[in-house]
Amino acid sequence: MYGVLPIATTPIATAPYSSPAAAAFEKCLFLSPALSDAGTITASSSMGALAAANMQNPEPTKKWRGSGTTHTLTIILARPAECSALAMIGHNFSAEAVWRLKGAVDATTFAAGDLLVDTGWQSVWPATGKPLLDSWPHRLCLLRWAAAGAGTYWQVEIVDPDNTAGYVEAGRLMLGVAWQPAYNVDVDPSFGFVPLDVQESTPYGQTFTDPRPWAQRRVALTFSAGNQDDIHDYAMELARLRGQAGDVVFCLDPAEGIRFHQWSLQCLFSGGAEFKAQPMWDGANQVWGFTANLIEKL
Repeated sequence: MYGVLPIATTPIATAPYSSPAAAAFEKCLFLSPALSDAGTITASSSMGALAAANMQNPEPTKKWRGSGTTHTLTIILARPAECSALAMIGHNFSAEAVWRLKGAVDATTFAAGDLLVDTGWQSVWPATGKPLLDSWPHRLCLLRWAAAGAGTYWQVEIVDPDNTAGYVEAGRLMLGVAWQPAYNVDVDPSFGFVPLDVQESTPYGQTFTDPRPWAQRRVALTFSAGNQDDIHDYAMELARLRGQAGDVVFCLDPAEGIRFHQWSLQCLFSGGAEFKAQPMWDGANQVWGFTANLIEKL
């Protein structure tokens, strides 16, 4: 039976998994593309039908492809927002690729150099570099910064001169407000795989297979305790607005290096999310918990 805590001064669940190589670990992160999907995305160059607007489609195999290896992407939001993260999925960045994001209140202030954000040039990869693993369905890279005001005009510059393909491409772009819960996911997140290949046995004991290149990742998350405002204003709204068809980015530990690609994915809510008030209090508010199941978008 649960006891009643008048004030919870420490998180109920505080320690996500993190490899020894990581300099630090952070709370998990969710990023919705709702803001950038409602705006417009243009590119300094596009090849044929592979337009920048393709990155507003949840399907990561529907690409934008730019001519050459130096590009500028311009995102104009439908309303001002204090964006704090950018993700690109299904890209072909080389190990040496770098990017930079600038944001302003509008196009006029951007042109005048009055910026809300300038991240400076950064590698698209974690400090540990590009993973050597080749058999990966859709690469995901994440850029974060401290929100510094609401803006509608954002530009991403990409430079990748060592790209042997001779061009840069990406299947999905998400610019928005990253959410990291006040109290982290419980220490027992579950990662599993849904095999997509086919195995059938004949009446004579033979087994026929139809292989697929990889299995689909599945993540089960439990948040036993969450700040009431945090859960209602972010987690519930994320689940309500994204449903089972709207994709999100989830990172178990966005500060992770070596395993960032294994712990981060473009995904869908599978079976919805459940929210429950807990018989505990955090300051003046009741603690809420929730569970969520995520499935990788392939």
